[in-house]
Amino acid sequence: MVEDLTAKSVDATITAPIAGTVTAVNVTAGKTTDAATPVVVLQPEGKGYTMSFSVTNEQAKRLSVGDVAELVNAWRYDDLTVTLASIKPDTTDPGQKKLLTFEITGNVTAGQTLNVSVGQKSANYDYIVPNSAIREDNNGKFILIVESKAGPLSTRYIASRVDVEVLASDDTQSAVSAALYGYEFVITTSTKPVEAGKQVRLSDNS
Repeated sequence: MVEDLTAKSVDATITAPIAGTVTAVNVTAGKTTDAATPVVVLQPEGKGYTMSFSVTNEQAKRLSVGDVAELVNAWRYDDLTVTLASIKPDTTDPGQKKLLTFEITGNVTAGQTLNVSVGQKSANYDYIVPNSAIREDNNGKFILIVESKAGPLSTRYIASRVDVEVLASDDTQSAVSAALYGYEFVITTSTKPVEAGKQVRLSDNS
């Protein structure tokens, strides 16, 4: 009886139902298998790979399905394309994060690490200010700069309004278009409310 079973188990052949490439083998010699554990993992022929990672909701707002990611050190890879396939809430933190899933085509192997960059391309802007510097009223968005006025005894510092157009922004900074020279002091925080035309005192002089 034992001999019969052994004869049937040795040199057994496993036939895959589809064509593809074996990417993982989950058993070793002498190990017992069961229906819940696949003997091998098969990547179907002609089917690409996917990769996923989480970003904040704010970061996800700048992305769209179909965006093609840039590969860091792209020269290392051979004809590889990484395309954003879906943007869904991250189940680990659905209120704050989104899960990005990318489809990968080209010469890649399972388990390979890829460093990618996706989103709006960087651009050069004339003026970048902290988000805390941007204010808004019924007339639009503006910033307050500090203008100095020399007096007979001392120099006074006056808050002056400059209207701005926000061209781009991230979590901390905004690029703006405004009638500026580029060397102005911009008011970002204050201990008391500040209005245009009012005198201010610089913290370094206090």
